[in-house]
Amino acid sequence: MSRRQWAAIGAGLFFLLIGAAIGLAGLARRGDRPQLLGVRPASAPASEVVGGPSLLRRPPAAVAELGVVPDAAHEGVLREALDRDRIAKRLGPPLCGDAAACAAVQALVRDTQATELTVDACGAWGLDAVDAARACTLAVVRVVVDPSPQALALRTAFATAGALALELDGNVVDRVLGRVEDAEMFRTHAIVEPLVEATFRADRVRVTEAPGPPGTVGLRTAGLIRWGAPDVDVVSVPEVAREPMTALVLAVAASLAGGAEVTPVAISRNSLGLDAGQTALDDASPAAPPPLILIELADAPHEAGTEWVARIEPPGGEGPASTLELAEGIFGPLLARAPDERTKKARANRSREALDRWLSRSGPREGGTLRVRLPFAIPGGGFEALWVDVEHLDERTLTGRIADDPLAATDVTRGDEVTRPRAEVEEVSAP
Repeated sequence: MSRRQWAAIGAGLFFLLIGAAIGLAGLARRGDRPQLLGVRPASAPASEVVGGPSLLRRPPAAVAELGVVPDAAHEGVLREALDRDRIAKRLGPPLCGDAAACAAVQALVRDTQATELTVDACGAWGLDAVDAARACTLAVVRVVVDPSPQALALRTAFATAGALALELDGNVVDRVLGRVEDAEMFRTHAIVEPLVEATFRADRVRVTEAPGPPGTVGLRTAGLIRWGAPDVDVVSVPEVAREPMTALVLAVAASLAGGAEVTPVAISRNSLGLDAGQTALDDASPAAPPPLILIELADAPHEAGTEWVARIEPPGGEGPASTLELAEGIFGPLLARAPDERTKKARANRSREALDRWLSRSGPREGGTLRVRLPFAIPGGGFEALWVDVEHLDERTLTGRIADDPLAATDVTRGDEVTRPRAEVEEVSAP
């Protein structure tokens, strides 16, 4: 198969992940904030945590499954390559780490109760249409074991699939993460950490996004079942908080993958890229930031295919304002944070080019599906970027209606008509 065909497979698998809708709640009002929301010393007694610590629902087993599609020249020896002793002998440090880790993985490869090695039709994995010239088959590696700090399901599946991909000059298909990679690229994810070390890494999971009401997204991990942990999600994330909340989701995911079983979950400031002395409090406050941050989780409502999900719950409840308040309590002000000059220049160039392309299609136009982000002043200082649905655009100005519910730019509301210079556009969304 060509690289273009494999790229098409990868893209298709990725967009299948996005299909699951995430229910988003309505906007909640922001109140006064006497202290950092979502941030408490990890040593706080249980009485200070609403309801006290509680157990999270976790999967009963760690499950990891991968497919390996051989190239045409090796398809005839696919079944022969699934010999367990043969695979175990091929497992060395580049695929499984030190001697102790490799011994544990080799034992599971030979364990027929824990590791299934089968052959399946590519069509069962959605791959048939890519190469209709031949009946495609693939090796399936499926490991099911009790959850443990050693992440043995993940280690064994990744090492086995990596060994098969090398022997068969094949591609590894990861349906959970929506990836198709050749042996060399897949090996970059190999788990070679010692058994006593954490195995969570951002490239071993995926954070998907689902669009919500205007100006918001939902974030959810995919892949924590491989550690025997629930995936993590958060709803009603304002776009301005998307990047920091993604970091928070990954930090919580790392804690659950490491074996955390109760909520609230303790997250270190270092795992979020924050210095121990860095604080999101006002400069006038003498308080120092807590070394750990406690994040409340709850079992998410059950949806098809997403039974094991832990949801981040902002202290103020669901809604963009509460999520923003949680993010700002940890990372500092976001709405009023000005981008650096390099970022502003890059955004301006991209926006100008996009608007020029839009105009070049038929000149000044009325209506359409063009949407732009514009800055709106926040009373007291700073700006909030809001999406505007463009109704008229010419070479100098644009007119449209605000599509977001402002969180801090309280001088405007959703649906207001505005006319602004094109030079103020920060981002463009257009077909």
